[in-house]
Amino acid sequence: WIIRILIDNKDQIWVRYNLNMGVSVINKKAGTIKHITTSEGLSSNAVRALMEDKKGRIWITTNNGINVIDQKAGTIKLLTKGQSLGGNNCWGIYQDSKHRVWSQCGNFIDLLNEEAGTIKHIKGFVASFSEDKEGNMWFGTQNAGVLILDEKANILKKVSKDQGLSNDLIYSIVFDKMDRAWISTVGSGVFVYDPRKLS
Repeated sequence: WIIRILIDNKDQIWVRYNLNMGVSVINKKAGTIKHITTSEGLSSNAVRALMEDKKGRIWITTNNGINVIDQKAGTIKLLTKGQSLGGNNCWGIYQDSKHRVWSQCGNFIDLLNEEAGTIKHIKGFVASFSEDKEGNMWFGTQNAGVLILDEKANILKKVSKDQGLSNDLIYSIVFDKMDRAWISTVGSGVFVYDPRKLS
């Protein structure tokens, strides 16, 4: 069954399945469906997450590294532990406002800076990434609630059961127009957190 979809800047729909089926790309204008699997160059059919970057490339995390699909060039670039990732088993992925890519690979949070040609590793495991209007990174963890990284001040804040969450297992974080964080937990509903009011 379908787990997640991504609509790219060409209005194509990328579909990720629960089973090891790769991804499907639905082009509504052309009326076509294209399947991308290991036969087409994907490193694994076990797809975890999908993301489109600022250049229009599609990043696909799998249990065998990260695939970067350049539709214009018709190429698939593979990033693995051999290219300095923290591991080959990759999960969530996110591009921040500075065009850096964050991903969970192995036991590390990887920060890829293509412009600088660097990959930094942060020990830990997060399930999701997001960013607020101030440029702070928000990480949804599996047992420590939400971690908020203020890089300018070099401060790491925490939102957990102590601040009202009923569960510290976080599935995803999204922000509304008022920059409030909507935090979905595993099995305990959704919480709205306003960082300005700390509630």
